[in-house]
Amino acid sequence: MDKKIVLISGATRSGSTVMEMVLTDQLPSIGIGEVKCSWQRGFKRNELCSCGSPGKECSFWQPVLTELLQRTGKTVEEIEALRFSVERNRYFVMHRLLKIPSSRYAARRQEYAEILRTLYGLIWEQSGRNLIIDGSKDPAHVDLVTELFPDKTIVLHLIRDPRGFVFSYLTPKRRTEVTWKEEFMDKRGPFKSALLWMALNVFTESQRGRTDYRQIIYERDLVSVEQLKSTVDDLFAAAEDESEGLLHSISGNPVRIGRSKDLKLSIDERWRTGMKPGVRAMVTALCSPLMRRYGYKLS
Repeated sequence: MDKKIVLISGATRSGSTVMEMVLTDQLPSIGIGEVKCSWQRGFKRNELCSCGSPGKECSFWQPVLTELLQRTGKTVEEIEALRFSVERNRYFVMHRLLKIPSSRYAARRQEYAEILRTLYGLIWEQSGRNLIIDGSKDPAHVDLVTELFPDKTIVLHLIRDPRGFVFSYLTPKRRTEVTWKEEFMDKRGPFKSALLWMALNVFTESQRGRTDYRQIIYERDLVSVEQLKSTVDDLFAAAEDESEGLLHSISGNPVRIGRSKDLKLSIDERWRTGMKPGVRAMVTALCSPLMRRYGYKLS
């Protein structure tokens, strides 16, 4: 199999971590979690990798990070500051979608792109796997990687019912990768969450026509391993290497920490009984244009 990067994209809280775990279990691949968050969470704060080791002490990430910093001559803090200056969705909209010129943005974007090019090369080399699964989701990150590797990227646009997405943001969930204090995943109000769902999905669709772009419906395609395989069957058909998949995921759903093989898939639809009727109606009304496009019922 040629070297490829599978980019799981779309809105957060849509099952991307579980999808990454399933693909890693089934394919000779390396699942790396959310690259966009790795500098701050994995290497600056030293949060846990999915293998259970702190990011900077992980047997996979430690040599990759050491070599990357040596080659680039930068610190983790400098790389994160550089990433933050270019890989944000407001800049993606301004400079990539609206094409507002900025020489400073272009220069910093190119500098960070070269760091990413080196990073992915080291991941291929260290893992011995040709298939990288990157669950960053963020449209600005996906846009940058597809520009870097136009012939090597596959964008899996993961779409979840917005009511489930919003309900997830309303439900507290502890970040177990943070071991030194009690910390929870972000919470957002329903109105802002609904608008975020719309924006992230629209932005992700901008990749259509630029690279190998596919839509994955959470409620349809993540019901079983067999169904997911049928959706991306060419990935499985091309996986001639029988090497075991590796998962060294930085950031994402805490379910990945100490995960087990043979993961059983199930669809989380607690929103059907747990969401207040008024909130449900508001989210449905705001998101109805895209819900219809993706085949969701409004009732």
